[in-house]
Amino acid sequence: PYYVGLFSAAVLYGAARQQPMEDFVFVQNPAPQSIDNDKFKINFLAKTELIQDGIIQRKTRTGYMNVSTPELTALDLFDTNAFSLSSKAIVLQELAERIGPFILLKIATQYPNTAAIQRLGYVLEWAQEYRLAKPLAKFLKRKPLDPIPLSYEKEQTGEVDSRWQIIKNVEI
Repeated sequence: PYYVGLFSAAVLYGAARQQPMEDFVFVQNPAPQSIDNDKFKINFLAKTELIQDGIIQRKTRTGYMNVSTPELTALDLFDTNAFSLSSKAIVLQELAERIGPFILLKIATQYPNTAAIQRLGYVLEWAQEYRLAKPLAKFLKRKPLDPIPLSYEKEQTGEVDSRWQIIKNVEI
């Protein structure tokens, strides 16, 4: 079980301005070692469980491959510290038009990391994508939330956004 995700999936939806220098593939635990040679780099990222509702098959020149939906791609972007917040925000703005609010909510209810949902919701609201942020906010109201930093890379201090329980430790 696997799926192509993160910026690799975003490119397939036309949401990344340039082809990433490396590909990202999610697999169930344990992840094989990443492949890095002169022609390509594939990063394998492990997950305990893959959300089947967030995976589709996409036709390629050589057959089919499993790819994360735009909704799962967005959640996964905010569940990793592999990219800068600005890069994630830019891709999210381009990806937002392909995200369905009901599908996003369905996948969010299955998503294991609440912090990723908080970060995604905050950035969606920052991007004025209220049709997407609103269902996430409603879902998170039912959960006990701890304040979490917006960026993994900065200090964990700053003003706390009361709606998302995000510590604003960096400007987007």
